Amino acid sequence: MAVGDLLRTSAFKATKERMRTLKDLDVAAIVLREVWLKIRSVAEIPDGDIRAALDEMDLAAIGAAADVIGDIAREPDEDFQEELLQRYATVRRFLPKLLKHLDFDAGAAEVAGQGVRRGHEVLAALDFLKAIERRRTDIDPQEVPAGVLTSAWHRRVFPKRGELAGTFNKSAYPVAAVERLRESLRRHEVFVPGLRKWGDPTAGLLKGAEWERARPRICDELNLSPQPGADVERWADTLDFAYRQLAAGLSGEDDGRNDWVRPAKDEDGKDRLVLTGLDRLDEPASLTTLRADIDARMPIVDLPEALLEVHSWTGCLDHFTHVSGDVPSRKQDMITSIAAVLVSQAMNVGMRPMAAEGEPALALDRLYWVEQNYLRAATLTAANAALVDHHSGLDLAKAWGGGELASADGLRFVVPVKTINAGPTH
Repeated sequence: MAVGDLLRTSAFKATKERMRTLKDLDVAAIVLREVWLKIRSVAEIPDGDIRAALDEMDLAAIGAAADVIGDIAREPDEDFQEELLQRYATVRRFLPKLLKHLDFDAGAAEVAGQGVRRGHEVLAALDFLKAIERRRTDIDPQEVPAGVLTSAWHRRVFPKRGELAGTFNKSAYPVAAVERLRESLRRHEVFVPGLRKWGDPTAGLLKGAEWERARPRICDELNLSPQPGADVERWADTLDFAYRQLAAGLSGEDDGRNDWVRPAKDEDGKDRLVLTGLDRLDEPASLTTLRADIDARMPIVDLPEALLEVHSWTGCLDHFTHVSGDVPSRKQDMITSIAAVLVSQAMNVGMRPMAAEGEPALALDRLYWVEQNYLRAATLTAANAALVDHHSGLDLAKAWGGGELASADGLRFVVPVKTINAGPTH
């Protein structure tokens, strides 16, 4: 959190400073442009005297303009490194304790075909910071682990101009390493063993003989081939076919070309796609009246209560079994826990809003455990099948037809006949 606050504050200051100095940068750029235009016009004359042209210019103003650009302009890869470097004192206060009390890890050092994993570059930087904590002698740039540095940070850690040219900037390196550590923690390239959120992302994976026993069942549930590479080749072929189909449709070589999408050139001569909006379908007055009547008859009920009531009719939640077998759990109030997890995912609110102190079935740890061990493709499919079976037996469902048509959210999508993702409604 501390590093995140530093990054946000530095980014805000950088943006504010950039906006404040933008006018000065424009003025200086205009001055230098006028100089260049004058020099170019003289150079185009066979006997033109560039030195004489320079003597007629205000060299002091030109030098001042160049100084302004040197102070304000930033390299293309720069964002807020300079502002973040100014917070070195803050980083210096917490970094030693952080490195002392937390043991960071990055798993296996090398992966076949990938070389050294990125997380180990961060660990090398952290080990180096520990080693130089109380070092007073000069540090040779050759002994500094530079793999953790971006190009923008590399210029600051190993400056090539100014008083520190050719030396190691001991203030810039810790700030760069901390920024990279935060990024690596968020990407799970680096982790802290034993923690849940920031712990080893592979800790719960099956390995060795245990994985080989479970591989066929898991691959079957995920609709994947147990043979490495088979699905990748299938997806690559599908994507290649879709790209070729799109290109043929846009070029007019295929009957599947659509009037609502066409290629065009923008003002800069670049290709872009132009999408034509769909014609609006007006709602009849009878539909508005029907919607109001239905809304008035709909009971106000919490979503978890509705889910539990549907379960009492269909038994759909009984199909959520533990990953180790197909027998329903004997834990007390497991149905309540499963319903809470389903609601949290359906509403995209996370587990914490569903947790309740004093209710074992709604304890936060139990909800995470249920999510990891009970919710998977096979159990969701089985529960959905129970709902469909119950629904198909209702008289109202039979009156509506055989289930070949469906209405979803009142949205209308027009798609070509040949498309990678569209298919008939079931």
